[in-house]
Amino acid sequence: MKYLYTLLLATLLLIAISDISAQTTPCTLTGGVVTVTYSAPPIMMHAAINGISQYTFGWNDGTPVGSSSQKPFYSGWCVTITDIMTGCDTTICESCIPTGGIGACPMIYMPVCGCDGNIYNNDCIAMQNGIFTFLSAIGANGQLLPCPNSTTCTVDINSNVPLDFCEGDTIQLEAQPWDTTATYLWSTGETTSEIWVNSSGIYSVTFTNDTGCVATDSVGITVYPTPVLNAYTVPNPASICLGDSLVIEVTQGFDNYWWNTGNPSDQDQDRVVVFPAQDFTYVVETLDSNGCDARVEIFVDVDTCATGVILYLANQISIYPNPSQGNMTIDLPFNETFEFELIDIIGKVISQEKEIKETYVINNSKIAKGTYFIKLKHATGIISKKVVFK
Repeated sequence: MKYLYTLLLATLLLIAISDISAQTTPCTLTGGVVTVTYSAPPIMMHAAINGISQYTFGWNDGTPVGSSSQKPFYSGWCVTITDIMTGCDTTICESCIPTGGIGACPMIYMPVCGCDGNIYNNDCIAMQNGIFTFLSAIGANGQLLPCPNSTTCTVDINSNVPLDFCEGDTIQLEAQPWDTTATYLWSTGETTSEIWVNSSGIYSVTFTNDTGCVATDSVGITVYPTPVLNAYTVPNPASICLGDSLVIEVTQGFDNYWWNTGNPSDQDQDRVVVFPAQDFTYVVETLDSNGCDARVEIFVDVDTCATGVILYLANQISIYPNPSQGNMTIDLPFNETFEFELIDIIGKVISQEKEIKETYVINNSKIAKGTYFIKLKHATGIISKKVVFK
């Protein structure tokens, strides 16, 4: 009987040992990550894991294993994350692989050395790149290692605008890093960290820091000349009689043309026809393939050209009402014959009659509101009048 009791007890013990072994079978968590956030001291590490279980965090800073997933940064850190329910765990340790720290960095030059062997302008930029080397005792907030005296350094020329631009503009070139203890010498002879340039050429800067390290950088600047824009008129010079037309042609080959003629169809044209009612300055602006602009002005002298008999007849002509909201009447000198044309401001003939005498009425039923010119041709000359239909 005693034997059977002993055998039964041994069997139960083996089953218990088997159950314990089954429950402690090793397994590994996935998705573990440690991120480093730079905002203000202390620089914090954040351990996280995928899933909804509860976890313990065992940091190697000597503190007991607990639920804290955050720690101030210290050199040589490791953390073991364990799923309380399953016993699965994963261990993450410091490395030189970028972790992608976040936060805005100040524009200061306090160089530090990263564990990748490179020098960074300040500790924040080193953190942003995930490259850091801390000098501290385990468990203490660390300090980034200062840069040792080095025989290597770098300088870069940066510009806030493209390095090719149009004549007449000016751009700023800036040497970086900005270091109050360093000296700068530009190929232009200037000794500041930034210069302004407005001409083509190769611009270089020599940077010397307080350790005696010397670095240089150069950039090429291209300045496009102001395009040549010429204007030609027919007739030339641009002097016409009231009611006559003027042709303006400008240099061809530009990407865009803008005119102040008031006629939308003149845009992007290198040749226009105008009918000025008075002395006027026409302006055209252009843009070439480099994005550079040019402008030219054309003054047109408009004369009535009315002399002698035609001037006498013009003084006897009456047009009313002007402006008009309805029909418009033209009273002509007795026993005189005229050819009539009604022309809009872009030179299009709206209405015409080969022969009118004494009184002629313009029917506005087919005339749009706007400004027009009445041209009366006589054997002795031409008379032009400006009229408005409302």
